Amino acid sequence: MQNVEDARRVLKRFLEADTLEKMAAEVRHPDLSRPRMERYYAANPLKPRKQRSESQSWSEVRIADTEFIRAAWELDDFRVYPIALEVIPGADPKVDWESFVNWSELPWKDFLKTPPEQSVDFRVSVTHEARDQYYNYSFKGRELDLMCFKIEDPERYGSCWAYCDKDSDAASQLLFHLKGARQNRQVDVDGKFAISCILRLRFPPEGRKTNQVMIEKFVHDNWVQP
Repeated sequence: MQNVEDARRVLKRFLEADTLEKMAAEVRHPDLSRPRMERYYAANPLKPRKQRSESQSWSEVRIADTEFIRAAWELDDFRVYPIALEVIPGADPKVDWESFVNWSELPWKDFLKTPPEQSVDFRVSVTHEARDQYYNYSFKGRELDLMCFKIEDPERYGSCWAYCDKDSDAASQLLFHLKGARQNRQVDVDGKFAISCILRLRFPPEGRKTNQVMIEKFVHDNWVQP
């Protein structure tokens, strides 16, 4: 309960921050996050936020060797935000800013609208049901050597089809964690078994007009990185 009260107090300061300095004081690894925050808020002006409601349950989870406390809060834009804070013995917990804003070097909507040549890491939701299997255009007839997944950003701006070699580490990791989602009845808002993870994605030239990407790497099995 003490961790919950500490987290609430930190989140209040974090959400009500009206300057980058005040917000950065409440986040994990500020040396890493501060330059990202400067870029992000240059395009998305920083403004204090208000809480509308709080999830009824908090949970503590260990990611690698790091302890976090998590909850979901509805804010003044009527969106529900999953929020994670690192538990630090003897000090206030710190907000994982990257998962709060779904940070990426390139915004998801820009990735879909104007596909870059380079690969980019994204926080995405992944499903792999029969209706998500799509082999068409340049991927037609590739069922034997490629696996197909449907992926979507946390803000549900848009989805695309993602492919990887069946014998790749990415395929193995995705199938393993999706199996766990089925066993734990972990579903998305559409009722489909889904996982939240970070993937490294790249648009092949032939996929830029057909919304089809390649999965280059399974980066992490959570939107919060240790």
